[in-house]
Amino acid sequence: MSTLNEKQFRATTIVNFYRENNEDLSRTLKHFKNQNYSESTIRRAVKRYTQTGSSKFKTISGRKADVMTHEKIKRMTKAFEKDPETSMREMAAKLSADLLRYNIGN
Repeated sequence: MSTLNEKQFRATTIVNFYRENNEDLSRTLKHFKNQNYSESTIRRAVKRYTQTGSSKFKTISGRKADVMTHEKIKRMTKAFEKDPETSMREMAAKLSADLLRYNIGN
């Protein structure tokens, strides 16, 4: 599966080619099908461009994911080793992190 950055790069490449070739969809389809792009990918990128004027994807709504750094993991592991009887809820309050979302290694 492709990352969002890879998909965005492909969409931008398709749209740039489309614009450079006088917005000729058939030429764009032929060119990118020869490069093993699916027809639906090409059509979606061109459609997004014609509707919005940009090849960029919409931003994904919702709460941003919390990033678990090595430092946070060490801190949590140390806290649980020090006091293994503490509940997840109490530990989350102590560490001011939402530990209920994470599975700490056995």
